[in-house]
Amino acid sequence: MHAISPAHPLFSPVRLDAVLAVRAYPLVRLFEPGQSLSAWVRFVRARARTPNAGVTAVEDARGYYHALIVWNVDTHLSWRRTLRIETHMLGDLPGGGLHATVLTIVRELAQEKHCDTILLEPADVPGSLARTALIRSEEHTS
Repeated sequence: MHAISPAHPLFSPVRLDAVLAVRAYPLVRLFEPGQSLSAWVRFVRARARTPNAGVTAVEDARGYYHALIVWNVDTHLSWRRTLRIETHMLGDLPGGGLHATVLTIVRELAQEKHCDTILLEPADVPGSLARTALIRSEEHTS
């Protein structure tokens, strides 16, 4: 689990390992119906082995996962150290609480990993953040 505070009191971030990946699989199947459980667990296990990549779930107080964020840290010539959000899967909940929480978790993860820039890759699945964005920290925008 990340040592960060969520934006919304109903949700908290959880860094997945191979065991927790099984709990997240129903949400994965909503967005990637062809993904097998074994392939998903292998994917998460590989990400969990390094401090510069991972899969973070957004969990509610009941233990249900409502979002998944696949990320890694990369170094880019222009943007310096970058937190790259490769995939983001968000459940369909009313209101903007889940989206706000995911954005806050991503920002705090970038701070934790000492990244100057956040790159959200475009998603082609319903329920994603639905656009590409490049967010740079204020001290590095000049």
